[in-house]
Amino acid sequence: MSPATVLHSRLLMRLEMASNAISIPFLVLPDEVPNTLPAPKFQIGQQVYWQALSDPDFGHILGVIWATEASTKAIGFHYSVLLDTASPSSAFIQLDWAFEDDLAVMPLHPPLIVPT
Repeated sequence: MSPATVLHSRLLMRLEMASNAISIPFLVLPDEVPNTLPAPKFQIGQQVYWQALSDPDFGHILGVIWATEASTKAIGFHYSVLLDTASPSSAFIQLDWAFEDDLAVMPLHPPLIVPT
């Protein structure tokens, strides 16, 4: 990483530790941006969950970007997910980022009918 990139990352970490404000993880554009992008799998507002977890977090898509995540070099769509207040991690985080392959659409369940 370049010195400017390292400085930027450290500044973001300090800002995140100094406040409870929502922060954006360090993302960079890929070296070569394709002329056309595939359609994203999820749309803004769609309810999703992390499919690989036994007690998954869930929420609504708030934003989507095409980028490279700096720590793993994963190129593709990254989704900003606003966690539902009933999501397991919502007590300490309001917003999280996820790779497209980590998410799935929340299944629709019929309303519960309570016998009387």
